[in-house]
This record gives sequence, structure tokens and C-alpha cells, in this order.
Amino acid sequence: MIQGLLKAVGQLGDPELRKIVWRALALAILVFAVLWGLSWWLLDWAGGGLVAWLGTEGFWGGLIEGLVELGGLAAVLIASFLLFPAAMGMTQGVFLEDAAGVVEGRHFRDLPEAARAADPGRRAGCPVAGADDDLS
Repeated sequence: MIQGLLKAVGQLGDPELRKIVWRALALAILVFAVLWGLSWWLLDWAGGGLVAWLGTEGFWGGLIEGLVELGGLAAVLIASFLLFPAAMGMTQGVFLEDAAGVVEGRHFRDLPEAARAADPGRRAGCPVAGADDDLS
């Protein structure tokens, strides 16, 4: 297993494998951009709602709204920093079969083609997504 990992890491210079890594990174950044946009909208709504609920206007209302947005921004940035490795790993999982094909094509050409079996983990998640038709 360690040898396979070392072969895969050693192949990061391969343009096909780098393309897969860049696609996973782009997907992770896209997911975070959507989450940041939704967070910004939610914080803007919450700050305005809090000011309206308190009935404060003018300087104090702007100050409260600004503090809510600043605290929310800090929370979103910290959460993004902590969750980015997990998001990157999950998006790479989408492209795992392609990456395995690239590594197998270079290092394991002499092996026979394996029968394609449905992954049990994938089968368990597909009914939720409604995409289990091709696995049955």
C-alpha cells in the first residue's frame, strides 16, 4: 500500500494527474464561494434584522450591524480554514476513479482489466441522490 502511495505521489508531475487535482481544487473553491455568498447574505439579513428588532437607528444601529457582520466574517473565515482540507478531500473523491486510472495506466499496465463492481459505499449513497439506476 505504501508503494502504491509513493507511486501516486511520484506521479504528481504527470499532466493528466495534475489536471484531475486542479479540477478537484476548482470544485472545492466553487463550493466555498457558494457557501461564502450564502453566509454573506445570511449575515447581512441577520444584522439588519437585529437592528430592526432592537429598534436602533443611526450610529448605534450601524455599529451593531457592523459588529454582527465582522464577527460573522471572522467565524466564516475560521470555519473555511478548518474545513478546506475536508472539502478538498471530498471533491477529490469525485475524481478518484480518474486518478486511479492514470496511475494504473503508468505503473500497472501488465495487470488484466478488473471487472467493474459497484462500490458498496457508493451504492448506499446513491438512493438518497436518486442515481442508483445505473448500479442495479
